[in-house]
Amino acid sequence: ELIIIKVLGAGIGLGDWSDILAGMQRAAELGAKVISMSLGGDDNADPEASERRVVRQLTERGIICCIAAGNSGPGASTIGSPGSAADALTIGAVSKTDIADFSSRGPTLLGLVKPDAVAPGVDILSGATGIIAAYRFIDGLGRFAAISGTSMATPAASGALALAEEYAMHRGLTLTTPMVKEALARHYYRAPDNTVGYGLITYPILKQYIDQAF
Repeated sequence: ELIIIKVLGAGIGLGDWSDILAGMQRAAELGAKVISMSLGGDDNADPEASERRVVRQLTERGIICCIAAGNSGPGASTIGSPGSAADALTIGAVSKTDIADFSSRGPTLLGLVKPDAVAPGVDILSGATGIIAAYRFIDGLGRFAAISGTSMATPAASGALALAEEYAMHRGLTLTTPMVKEALARHYYRAPDNTVGYGLITYPILKQYIDQAF
């Protein structure tokens, strides 16, 4: 089941932090288990910034906040906020062969290793309207376009997380953000880095973790 909450304006998608945070809280009130956020702003060095605080509060309630890393790479310390939050599951973008140049890299301004994982985010077929007309259309009618960005990778990761959360619930469990990070660490047997995090996040990795851990 999907809960759709619009927090940014039409066209180029501008908005206020207050609306974004209210949308996150509303998603939690409606029972969301995974909150997918293909948005972000400039990082900041305030450990108690409102967006970090809300991500932490939701994570403590067992809700996974899956958030785009940003498209300001390949330089270091280009992760956006709220993807820079320690408790976020921050997603970078990869192509079929490599990390996308545009995918933002860590560390965050607070020195955290980010992103946490990556997902496909290059030339992803998507519905397209409005300002997205600047992208390469597929059907010639302005309905579908091949779009790249961590905003494309994030819903792919969120979909895998939702499937894993559902599988865990059938086992009487709740999949949490720390568990997801542990699953990736176990699968790849290495610490995360500031380019791809632990690596590619997939449903089979998460399912295997649930089966083995419980």
